[in-house]
Amino acid sequence: MLESTLTIENILLIYPPSTQSIVVPHLCCTHPLGISYLGAVLKKDYEVKLLDTTAEGHQNVKNLGNGLVKYGLSDNEIKKRILDYSPNVVGITCLDSSQMPFVRRICQLAKEINPQIITIIGGAHPTFLASEIIIESSIDFIILGEGEGTLPSLLERFNRGQDYSDLDGITFRKDGKIQVNPKTKYIENLDELPFPARELLPMKKYVAINTSMNVFSKSNHWAPIITSRGCTAKCTFCSSANFWGNQYRVRSAKNVLDEIELLVKEYNIKEIQFCDDNLILNKERAMDIFQGIIDRKIKIFWNTPNGIALWKLDEELLQLMKASGCYELTLAIESGDQEV
Repeated sequence: MLESTLTIENILLIYPPSTQSIVVPHLCCTHPLGISYLGAVLKKDYEVKLLDTTAEGHQNVKNLGNGLVKYGLSDNEIKKRILDYSPNVVGITCLDSSQMPFVRRICQLAKEINPQIITIIGGAHPTFLASEIIIESSIDFIILGEGEGTLPSLLERFNRGQDYSDLDGITFRKDGKIQVNPKTKYIENLDELPFPARELLPMKKYVAINTSMNVFSKSNHWAPIITSRGCTAKCTFCSSANFWGNQYRVRSAKNVLDEIELLVKEYNIKEIQFCDDNLILNKERAMDIFQGIIDRKIKIFWNTPNGIALWKLDEELLQLMKASGCYELTLAIESGDQEV
């Protein structure tokens, strides 16, 4: 267990390199919303930098064998970035299981530079396999589930010299034993969250690379946003609903529209990619968003690269979607069996 006597001032949040099947030439590179939200929450109290290693080293492709390639900054380049910034905390997100070896390696690199650097990881893979992953000595903490509430609380306790062992939703080692504190508290009002700190991201690189989540886009000036968290469905193959606490929480239509307007004005965004698990679960709210795009005269295209629930679509909704700029829907066909 780390002694909570450190003074935390500088934080580096990292999105790790990514992997892709060698038979698929599309090397996706999209704004990492996870570290962007965390950066927005933390920057009011700390010096924060974001490092998207997938974007910064997108052209650096390495064959991993077994039909996979890695793309992103090399170990030496990542180590140099950490060394140059000299952070007290290095936080790494792990969106999927294929990134876990890179996340582990980044933690090792940070400890090689300075063993006093606090390494914290989060994301879907560490959340569900926390007790297995925390045995890695270079990883100090795992944040379970959403981290915008938990991470600031953990850092605050460090700076105040307070005990953190009872903190909700963290995993760590204490006296040689693993302690997993289950995630029980979730953010009820998502409108209270600041918009993602995109100003800390290499926004021009995403335009130049132009490989969105959905392979194709109508403009290279696109941006992903998420307007809700969770889903009420209980699909056995899906980890996302569990990650978000098996509850459905939404941002207000006004809050979503304000972010879209900011993206258009600040970054010349011409296409929005809604990455919700279930954008239209609340039909009234969804229609308020789409009608709001029309009423505010926001000239954008939009799509749903993460899928959309077929069972919530109807003619009224589809017509409003098209009128507000929708040009493509990824249909989430959950089963090929009609009874299911």
